[in-house]
Amino acid sequence: MKKVLSIIVGLIVVFSIFSFTGCGSKKSDVFNENEIVLSFSAMSDIHQQKGKNDIKDKLVKALGYAATLNGKPLDLALFAGDLTEEAWRQTNVGT
Repeated sequence: MKKVLSIIVGLIVVFSIFSFTGCGSKKSDVFNENEIVLSFSAMSDIHQQKGKNDIKDKLVKALGYAATLNGKPLDLALFAGDLTEEAWRQTNVGT
């Protein structure tokens, strides 16, 4: 059983390597901005607050700026950390 699993894992690794290398096709190590597949923004601790339009406007402005730098709309926006400022107080978590 261990031998069969080892063979299966080995085949998966080999196929993965070929898929990442393009099966031997020559790829340039030079960055080409015309071949970008995905454009995204990553932001942390945006602290949105209900009824605070100035904070919301800053987020919208930041996303717009990222799209301007990209030259087209973003494909994805990632958010991590604290997304809201006081939501935990409104839900009585930890009391």
